[in-house]
Amino acid sequence: SGQDLHGLQQRTASFHILTYGLLTRASPVRAHLREHAGFKMVVVDESHMMKNRSAQRTREILYLVSGASRVLLLSGTPALARPLELHTQLEAVCPGQFGSYTAFTNRYCAPRWTPWGMDLTGASNLEELHSKLRPVMVRRLKADVLDQLPSKRRQRVQLEMTDSSAEACLKLKEELQNCP
Repeated sequence: SGQDLHGLQQRTASFHILTYGLLTRASPVRAHLREHAGFKMVVVDESHMMKNRSAQRTREILYLVSGASRVLLLSGTPALARPLELHTQLEAVCPGQFGSYTAFTNRYCAPRWTPWGMDLTGASNLEELHSKLRPVMVRRLKADVLDQLPSKRRQRVQLEMTDSSAEACLKLKEELQNCP
């Protein structure tokens, strides 16, 4: 909004919190960020969302972090299953340290040709990759931190429904139960 842009232009804030949505659609805020992308520090939460290097969100984040003095990525699942999904995150934190995209995929993704093109969903040289990741990645397993987490809290919340909403839910329930 115009108010968001005004705050950015004044440069009075110590920090800014952005949504991925602001980066993926044309807006005055995104344009301003692209023009003045010299942040001291950028923190990207849910950084696994930037696993696809051709996605606009990923390209915009990589552009923003390229001018930052420091970059911190946060994710509960940095690489869901494949080394390939780490490449853009590594480029954000330590550009060039893991080589080009092609060098990275050749070394760590066990590339293989298929009738549909190159398949990069594999994994290879994982010990080496893990060793190289140690200086740039802190990995804490749930089992290691479970005693530091608060207890789960479950709560039932009753919602009021209109008659038409209740009928629609019942109809959907019946459709789902009749699925093969």
